[in-house]
Amino acid sequence: MFGWFKTEVAVDEKVTKLEGSIKTLKADIASKEALIGSLSSRARSAKEELEDVKLKKKIEEEDIKHMVKIRLEQVEIEKQKALVEMEGKKNDEVARTKDQYRDKLEGQLHKEIERMGAMYTEVLNRLPNITATFSKEEKRR
Repeated sequence: MFGWFKTEVAVDEKVTKLEGSIKTLKADIASKEALIGSLSSRARSAKEELEDVKLKKKIEEEDIKHMVKIRLEQVEIEKQKALVEMEGKKNDEVARTKDQYRDKLEGQLHKEIERMGAMYTEVLNRLPNITATFSKEEKRR
């Protein structure tokens, strides 16, 4: 007599169970969607951060290249400056050596002039003192 009632109760229990399962699944779906949304925003922020890091890296690499270029130019300038200084020192040394050689030659020349003057004076002292006058006629001969 109440057999149909038992089946109806069983069906109602199954429907209630299924509705509870549906609510649970909907809650799970909502939590999963929230998790997906949160992960999506984290992924977006991670991509933005990655782009920022890439940009910073590129800027730093360009800065490093620029600093290296500047340093190489400074080294080249220092090298040229050192070459100019060395050339100046060389020229000073050559000039000093030339001055020393010229001074030595002048000293030797003065000694030689004095020696020749002394020798000339000695030769003149040994010669007799002759004073002669020539007439115009004797000069023609």
